[in-house]
Amino acid sequence: MMKNECEIVKDLIPSFVDGTISDVASEFVKTHISNCENCKKILENLEKNTLTEEDNTAINYLKKYHRKMKILEFVIFILVLFIIVTLVIANIRHIKNVKEEMNRQNIIQRNDTILSTTYEKTLKAINSSNFTFQIEEDDGKYIERFYYKDKKFKKIMMTSENGSETWTNYGIETEDGYRYIQFYSSYNKSHKGQLYRFYLNESLQDSILVQFHLLHSPAFYKLSEVDLLNLEIRDDTYEDKDCYVIKQYIPTIAWYETWIDKESMLIIREIQYWNRNDVTHNYAYSWSTGTVTDEDVLIKDTTKQDDVPYYNDTLELLIR
Repeated sequence: MMKNECEIVKDLIPSFVDGTISDVASEFVKTHISNCENCKKILENLEKNTLTEEDNTAINYLKKYHRKMKILEFVIFILVLFIIVTLVIANIRHIKNVKEEMNRQNIIQRNDTILSTTYEKTLKAINSSNFTFQIEEDDGKYIERFYYKDKKFKKIMMTSENGSETWTNYGIETEDGYRYIQFYSSYNKSHKGQLYRFYLNESLQDSILVQFHLLHSPAFYKLSEVDLLNLEIRDDTYEDKDCYVIKQYIPTIAWYETWIDKESMLIIREIQYWNRNDVTHNYAYSWSTGTVTDEDVLIKDTTKQDDVPYYNDTLELLIR
């Protein structure tokens, strides 16, 4: 046991003499040399610098060994610290990635919920089989009214921007889209009814919506997760109604804002800005149900004039 202590003390003596030893180790050395003449002699010789060649060889070896151990401890410390820092950084990045993905999914889900609810509420109004929809520009230059009853519709568009002009569409839904007759009149000219046919586009979710300005809203298109993620939606207020505002950009051409009433989840306003002529259009939307009569969607007798073709209730050509 004493021999083992001697080996330990011999290793500690250089540090003891240099004063770089801990208090506990210093007490250990003092206790040992008080009972060991050999170690005591080595210490005295080192302090007097009168060590024998054998002692110097042993001490030099111990010093080198001590230095190597210090270097090894330092290297191990740096290595452990590097591993810890690397793990911490990796964990922080992982947590950040998880949070970003959760935030991404929350945005996608929120935007998808807003759009799908707006679409469902709009379809519910449409599927009432009897509703009126009106768009009016804030300066009164453009008014649009849409009457719908039992798959028949009438759409009237009136503008006073270039004089008094009116377009009237009488239409009917079909399995693959819809067809309609359009009549046009102005203060100085008019033309007979022209038949148009529209086929449902796979990107649209409902053909009758083509007759609406609502098609500017992304609520009526099937959007990918990337489109949903990049959709710009903010909260705002319009005429004391809390709204979702969806903003879309057509680079270098225009941008649109669709305002959705949070309570009814129907579109109540749209703003359009066109870059080319620096013009902004502000439209107010209104809905009502159960007010349309058969007369509202009936093709008027004027279609029987000599210069106007006549169509039956399914808008098939009867007379030209």
